[in-house]
Amino acid sequence: MGRESEEVHLVALSKRMGINLRVIYMDASSPDLTIHDFFNGGEDGTASNEPDIQILYRPGHYDILYSVQA
Repeated sequence: MGRESEEVHLVALSKRMGINLRVIYMDASSPDLTIHDFFNGGEDGTASNEPDIQILYRPGHYDILYSVQA
């Protein structure tokens, strides 16, 4: 108790949906961002190094990050 356990949910989401998920953690106690990747191989056995979805985690809240191309 007293610990956060969202990693289990993120692993399950990534595996079940077959997506590459990148979570960027932002915490006010540190100026650095921490990046965690939950990547899966494709159904044909190929693996990608690019995330399908990126989300920003601030303690207690997630936001979807959209890439903007000019």
